[in-house]
Amino acid sequence: MTVQKIIDIFNYSTATGCKLTKQISDDLYMAIIEHLDYKANLNSSSMSPMFVDVEHTIPTDFITFTGYRPKTKILYGNYCELELLRILYLLKPNDLIYRQVFEVTKERIRQTCFGKFCSTGECFEISIVALRFIATIFPEEKSWVDMYISNIAGTFSQHQRKISRRTLLMFCQVLSELKREQDGDIIDELLSLVDDRQLPEVSRNSTAINASIFYSSLRRTALAS
Repeated sequence: MTVQKIIDIFNYSTATGCKLTKQISDDLYMAIIEHLDYKANLNSSSMSPMFVDVEHTIPTDFITFTGYRPKTKILYGNYCELELLRILYLLKPNDLIYRQVFEVTKERIRQTCFGKFCSTGECFEISIVALRFIATIFPEEKSWVDMYISNIAGTFSQHQRKISRRTLLMFCQVLSELKREQDGDIIDELLSLVDDRQLPEVSRNSTAINASIFYSSLRRTALAS
């Protein structure tokens, strides 16, 4: 199973509320294990993934959950690693054998520009994925999570870069998954930008999740417990 398929299946289930069957969960778990490399090169650049093997060339049809086509291996590698490890944690939250992998990855992120938030180039896209990873596995890192949310939301609302409706909607989806009451106002503010003509149309040719399925439900589900 490809990395793209693993991530898309799990994210679709989360976004639509369709619970995965035990068989599918087991299949996803085994597929993730096949992509993991526990012999991490701890001397590698902190910008590069340590535990997930990815293709040397970015697949031509690869797209992130925000609808973005990676142009660099930095985004491609980090997206694959952080999303796969996040899903691994959600599938096996009580399995301590992966705890060191999560901890090492967290410290790797701290050493990067996107670990402190970066709005430049594709590091902005990685910042969204890093937020999702940290908030899911290390919710105790509240100040770190708050920093990410404040800076990412500010980049959207201040039109600091060209961003599609899909990217904005998927970030709102990330916030809704956190189920934090304080994020409700941010979601409402960002959704009000969807009608802004400065935001490009969502691509209808995307092979990943269609952002439109979230629009009408985000306000209802953001604070649901």
